[in-house]
Amino acid sequence: LNTRWYLLQTLQEHHFIFTLNSACLLLTSIVGRLWAMFYLVVFVVFPRYNAFASRGHQDVFIGCVLGHVVVFALSAQWMVKLMWNGPKAFLTFTPGESGACNLNLKAKAQ
Repeated sequence: LNTRWYLLQTLQEHHFIFTLNSACLLLTSIVGRLWAMFYLVVFVVFPRYNAFASRGHQDVFIGCVLGHVVVFALSAQWMVKLMWNGPKAFLTFTPGESGACNLNLKAKAQ
């Protein structure tokens, strides 16, 4: 994500590195956050409920599940922001346009 920000600040025209970086960001965001959080809650945390309950730590179990759900929701919200203008705008650098998904771009006074 930091590399994408740097490219948004320094590129004057589209370069294949921008597309490669954006594709890697998209893939790692989906696999590393969205899929992993879902997998951890469903296949790792939920099956261990009895271990928590046997020690009287249901509050820890609920905190663990809620923490994973919050990270999942924030990651999904960030993915929506990144993909708001569609995959073409996300993968292609367009100088001076918000279509490049530059969330730091300031609106021009009209």
